[in-house]
Amino acid sequence: MTTAATITDGEYRTRPAAADLSSYQYHFVKLDANKAVAVCTAITDKVYGVLQNAPSAAGEEARVKVLGESKVCANAAVALNAFVGPATNSKAQTAVATQFVCGKVVDPVSNQNDLAIIELFSTSLAVA
Repeated sequence: MTTAATITDGEYRTRPAAADLSSYQYHFVKLDANKAVAVCTAITDKVYGVLQNAPSAAGEEARVKVLGESKVCANAAVALNAFVGPATNSKAQTAVATQFVCGKVVDPVSNQNDLAIIELFSTSLAVA
């Protein structure tokens, strides 16, 4: 069950968006070669953080949560205390082998597209 708590603590960063990210609020993002914010497109992507706003064009300000609790859109059900990483659609999935773990679920969800709450790690960790 997702809570209605407002999450304000933690660390945020602001960088330019690499493209229109208006459909990716609360999705995992990475930095591209130009150090702009882009959506994660592979399970092996190293996550920069979770996009907190919805910039509608390249170059607009993208606000990214990089440490602390954050809402994140789930690719499927995620359980309490599960380690998560990005799915190929930039949503959170339970981490699998070869994936870099970037958070732990503190408020689980049962359905795809529900907003789970995770504790973002400061460094992505590889799953053995």
